[in-house]
Amino acid sequence: MDSYNDYIGQLGTLADIAANFDRMKATVTVTAVNPSTNEILATTNANFVRLQAITKFTVKKKSDNSAFSITPLSIGENSLGTVSINLASPSSVVWIALPGRASTDAAASKSYKFEAKSESKVYGVTKTVDLINNKYYTATLTMGRDVQKLNLAGIPTSGGSQPYGGSPVNVTTVTSGDDTPETLTSPTDYDVTYKKWNTTTNEWENCDAADVEEAGKYKVVVTGTGEFEGTKEQEFDITKITAATVNAALTVGTIADGTQVAQGVNTAIVPDNVLGMTGAQIKAGSIETGSSISIGTQTPNTGWATINNDGQLVTTGGGIVTVTIALPETANHEAGSVTKTIYVKQSGIGGEVPDPTTETW
Repeated sequence: MDSYNDYIGQLGTLADIAANFDRMKATVTVTAVNPSTNEILATTNANFVRLQAITKFTVKKKSDNSAFSITPLSIGENSLGTVSINLASPSSVVWIALPGRASTDAAASKSYKFEAKSESKVYGVTKTVDLINNKYYTATLTMGRDVQKLNLAGIPTSGGSQPYGGSPVNVTTVTSGDDTPETLTSPTDYDVTYKKWNTTTNEWENCDAADVEEAGKYKVVVTGTGEFEGTKEQEFDITKITAATVNAALTVGTIADGTQVAQGVNTAIVPDNVLGMTGAQIKAGSIETGSSISIGTQTPNTGWATINNDGQLVTTGGGIVTVTIALPETANHEAGSVTKTIYVKQSGIGGEVPDPTTETW
């Protein structure tokens, strides 16, 4: 960066600008030259033009339009990066030198994001202005607490994801990005809207908070109200549950492999639920079309074990039976299945059912 374009380190006072940042470009016209030596004999007076615009900002709060003191102040602008204004002391009046355009150039508006602190609270505002070099401006900088600094709990981080869980994924808590964070309330401090990406139209569509559940791409938009300024957008994905996770859920969420049961006692294959479904729902396929609980090998013969409409194992004899619980692929999870071996003890016979892999009967 050329030294005359260096705006970093201003103290926010007119005296500081005059001493360190009031840079000018001088233009002279040669009016006479010695033809023998090319020595310049005469010129016009130098015409000095400032290389920046100078603005006096009066800082006020968005909430009640009252003046308040800030420190420090930073300004983000694409061609500048971030310029830090190290205020000499907390103040509600700030003088700033910023690069503008020549008065003869076409209008060129720039967007500046101002960020500041007051009593350890973060404030911010974005202004789009067209500044002309060699001019002085007076402006009011109405700043609200910066929504961009808010922390959102209950949803994945920006660009993050979480697998489908069967319930809405919503913002649960919003805290400020201050030195001492505080919990905020809606709609006093902010409003929240939800959007889902439509893969057919390739655009965002508004949706209800309750609809942020199925696998897909979502966006949360937080808009400041009251004292808060600006908007914050946070995108995230709800992903399909993988086959490995489905199989793991089926493994731990259903009857344990090798369970011993008594003949004639109905036994739940899904004791509580697996991925939010009961045994009856899996058996009937009422939630997941094509899901099933099915009987496999029966030893020593067939027909003595069945699955009823509640997804329970019903037995009329004793022996060994395999049961397979299967879920097809859906919009929210991949396909998976697990097979369990169950030992049924015949009525009137004591002890456990022997495992034919280790014993002979």
